[in-house]
Amino acid sequence: MSRLVHPLFTLRPRLLAGIAAASAAVAMATVVPQAGTPLTAQAEFTRGTQLFADAKYREAVQALVRAREYDPELKTQVTRLVVRSLLRVGDFGRAEQEASSLVTSSVGTEDLSLHAETLWSTGHFEEAHARYTTALTLDARYPAALHGIARVLDARGKTADALVAVERAIEGDPEVAEYHHTRAYLLERLGHYDVAADELERYLRLLPEKGFKDQIRLARARMKFLRHFGERTPLSMGEDVVTQVHVIPFREEREKLFVKARINGRINTDLVLDTGAEMTVLSEDAAQRAQVYSVAETLSAGVGDVGLRRLKLARINKLEIGTLTIEHVPTMIKDPPLKKFPTADIDAFSPLAVGLSMRVDYEKKQVIVARTLPKAEGTATMEAPLWMHRLATVRGRLNGDRPAAFVIDTGGQAISISRTAAIGLEQLGRFRRIPLKVYGSSGWDRDAFLLPGVDLEVDDVRMAQTSLVVLNLRAPSVLLGYELGGILGHKFLSKYRVSLDIDEGLMRLDD
Repeated sequence: MSRLVHPLFTLRPRLLAGIAAASAAVAMATVVPQAGTPLTAQAEFTRGTQLFADAKYREAVQALVRAREYDPELKTQVTRLVVRSLLRVGDFGRAEQEASSLVTSSVGTEDLSLHAETLWSTGHFEEAHARYTTALTLDARYPAALHGIARVLDARGKTADALVAVERAIEGDPEVAEYHHTRAYLLERLGHYDVAADELERYLRLLPEKGFKDQIRLARARMKFLRHFGERTPLSMGEDVVTQVHVIPFREEREKLFVKARINGRINTDLVLDTGAEMTVLSEDAAQRAQVYSVAETLSAGVGDVGLRRLKLARINKLEIGTLTIEHVPTMIKDPPLKKFPTADIDAFSPLAVGLSMRVDYEKKQVIVARTLPKAEGTATMEAPLWMHRLATVRGRLNGDRPAAFVIDTGGQAISISRTAAIGLEQLGRFRRIPLKVYGSSGWDRDAFLLPGVDLEVDDVRMAQTSLVVLNLRAPSVLLGYELGGILGHKFLSKYRVSLDIDEGLMRLDD
């Protein structure tokens, strides 16, 4: 995986119940204990809710769990707050386990929606969709479920419908910061940068300062970036460009695909075709030569021990790749660059990041890019739902029964899984770990290793007893807002003609 940009939407504040819910929890905790209720349980509950309000989430979990142990009658209200605390610190797997205990035969919309949120956070998008749908059958106006459905719709290529859903959620509960945060994201996706910036202001007014200093600073930087576009139309393409099917040749080198590009009419350069990049990416050197200037800061994360990187946001005036011409392209500059590493930062481009579908033909060494892809001929080797939540993701399975979300990364080389996904695989006990030296966009992953003997399935494609690279994907998972199970790179993709169709919400592989 190359790089993941935080478009403010990093370390998402999980305010699913909003400030009001946290306040209500504190209020409940300060009520005089009922007869027979252990005083110790009430004391721990009070302490846990206060720690939550103080953004000390791990300590809050410890106190809340003790309260639940002392008094099982507190289970439901304690578990809800435990789940929200775990989501705040990115402990997605444990949050899902806790939330699942709330789902009983008499479960209501709140707990269904909360469990759906945790399913989403573990990359189980289809299960999350089902939970949100069930919640809405019980209450069609429940804000948290509407917000969840908005994210589902956007990930399935229906961003305009997603905007309608999140606006209904805001109508139902206008005080929840995350709903405004999501609305800003969707407005940006639809190209309404000025309105998105205004929505971020509303988000900031609702966001508590305690525990969210980084989010506040990044939101302000994002607003500055969005307003920088002014009257310019983001990702502007002429009508002939929009309707044309662009056939762009590439050369393959070191298991990467390079296309020729011209930037701002000033420099000719090679860009890596990289669906693991959320934006067009330029090195500091390329940006300087093309006179692409930074506007604001963002956070980025990828493979490597550096973890989160503070990088620059910018705008390319004009990007030309073959017959494809785009103006006012949001761009990330790798400034400052990583020092003392074996390779320089690469320049990269993803058609998906500019709203275009694509088909990579490794045999013909060409990529087809279009708003609407031509229909593929013949019978597909595989067709799987494509989830576009920041990056293109498909569902895979490890050893037949362990689902995981895999990012499709044309800029990556290996097939890899996260350390979290590797936990529990019997191979960890049966085989010697083979240490690897892996260098990613965030430096060295010094603890990477090769894990042999794993069965990998992606829909109808099965790779039996294959060797997978195990990487630390913690940082990009937190920025994505869900547990990244693995990455499908060149080793997997290059065997096929790969179609990534945004409009159809489909990944298709053809032999």
